[in-house]
Amino acid sequence: MKETYVKVAEMLETGEPFALATLIRSRGSAPQVAGSQAMFHPDGRSDGNLGGGCLEMEARRRALTAMASGEPTFFSLHLDSDFGFDDGLICGGTADILIEPRPQRFARCFEAAADAVRRRQDAGVATICDGPRGILGARAVIEPGRASMVDGTEGDLAETLLEHATRAAERRFRQPEVVDVPGASIFVEPLLRSPELLIVGAGHVGTALSRLASRLDFEVVALDDRPAFANADRLPWASRVIAADIPSTLEKMDLAPDTYVVIMTRGHRHDGAALRACLGRPLAYLGMIGSRRKIRLIYDELLEEGAAQPEELARIRSPIGLDIGAESVEEIAVSIAAELILVRHSTNRTPDSRPLFESMSELIPGRPAGR
Repeated sequence: MKETYVKVAEMLETGEPFALATLIRSRGSAPQVAGSQAMFHPDGRSDGNLGGGCLEMEARRRALTAMASGEPTFFSLHLDSDFGFDDGLICGGTADILIEPRPQRFARCFEAAADAVRRRQDAGVATICDGPRGILGARAVIEPGRASMVDGTEGDLAETLLEHATRAAERRFRQPEVVDVPGASIFVEPLLRSPELLIVGAGHVGTALSRLASRLDFEVVALDDRPAFANADRLPWASRVIAADIPSTLEKMDLAPDTYVVIMTRGHRHDGAALRACLGRPLAYLGMIGSRRKIRLIYDELLEEGAAQPEELARIRSPIGLDIGAESVEEIAVSIAAELILVRHSTNRTPDSRPLFESMSELIPGRPAGR
C-alpha cells in the first residue's frame, strides 16, 4: 500500500538491509489484497502485512533466502490443505508474491513514490513482477507534471513501464493490476491521493469521526461556526479546521468530485442550510445525520422551495451510517466510517462512479441514527 513507500524510503536512508515483499495478485480466498506489502529484516522481524499465517511465514523464509543470495524472486503459493494444514490456514486461494532483497537498487524510484504520497499527489508505479531474473523488480514511477524515472531496464521495456505508470497516475487504473507484455508481466499500482472528508459540524460525533477517519486514509477537513469547537486543539487529526459561517463557507469551497461530505451540525436548520449549499455538486458522497422525521422535514422544505429535485435527494445518504445497532458516540462514528468505506470501495473502480442510492425507497431504509 502507498504508506509502505514512505517506510521503504525511510529504511533506505538508514542503510539497514531488508527485503520488500509485495502481494502481486491473489485468486480465490487469499487473506490479503493485491498491493499489500511487508518488509522483512535479516533477524526475522517484519513491518507491514501480507495476510499473516503460513503465507507470511513462507514469504519470510523466502525473503531471508533472497537476502542471502541477493537475487529477487517471484513465486506463487497455493493456500490449500497441503500447504496450510499444520497452521490451520486453508484459504483455498493462490497468492503471487514478488520479493526484492535489494530495494536500494531502486532507491530513486522509491523516494519519488514516497515524496508523492507525502505531498498527497497522484502517482503511478509500474514494476516488472515476472520475467527474466535480470529485469525482475525494474520499475518506473511517474507523477503528472513532474519528472519521471525508470530504474533497472531501458529501451522499449522502459517505455512500456512508463506508459503504464502514467496511466495509473492519470487514474485510468483505480486498483493494482497485472499487465502481460511480451517477455514479462508488469504490476501496475496507482498511488492516488487520499480522498478528502469534509465533516460539517465539530460536535461529539464529528470529533469522533474525524479521529477515526484520519486513520482510514481520509484527509479530514472540519467545518463549524463555533470557534470553541472548531479548533486544532480539539481536532488534532484534521488536516484543516475551519471556524466560519457554514453555508457561505460551503458555497465558496472548491469541492472536488472525490470529496466526501458528512453533515452533522447542532440542529436541523443548520443541517438544512449546509445541505442546500452542497446540492448539485458531483461529490463522491453526501450524507446527513439525523432522525427520519428531521430528514423528511428538511427534504420537504427543499422540495417546496424548488431548491432540490427528488432525484437529487435520492443520492443523499440519510439516515447516515450502516445499521450496526450503534448507540454511543463512538459507535455512531464507526457506523458512519463503515459506510464511507463501503462507498469508497464501490466507487473506486471507475472515475465517474457515484453513490449507490438511486431511488427514494432505498433512501430511508428505516434504520436508527443519532446525533
